[in-house]
Amino acid sequence: MRRVLALSCALLVSGCSITRIIPSDFEHVSEAAQPGDTAKVTMRSGEYLVLRIESVEKDALIGTTGKRRRRTLVEHRLEYAEIQELKVVGRGMRRFSTSEKAGMGAVAALHITLVLLFFALIL
Repeated sequence: MRRVLALSCALLVSGCSITRIIPSDFEHVSEAAQPGDTAKVTMRSGEYLVLRIESVEKDALIGTTGKRRRRTLVEHRLEYAEIQELKVVGRGMRRFSTSEKAGMGAVAALHITLVLLFFALIL
């Protein structure tokens, strides 16, 4: 019973983020990355960074690492020529309109209701 409930919750929550591997040039990055997204960057030097995108410029990606609350933010300016691999993890729900979010909420509520009804009928 717990496994079914855990699986249902995992399937419901799993749609909240999207990871995309993007070619590191301005045309592709400007289409796929937005301020607030998380970027996982492997540099040509081998350095690996996970940063929050602040802005996308013509020749570089600007982002920060660290904790905002602890005031330990470090700003990075990553030239596209220096990037070997770029993965962008978007905050999935932010990309939907209010009506789409309301529809997804209604579907989630229906899903939860059906799962609970299923368990009530079994027990």
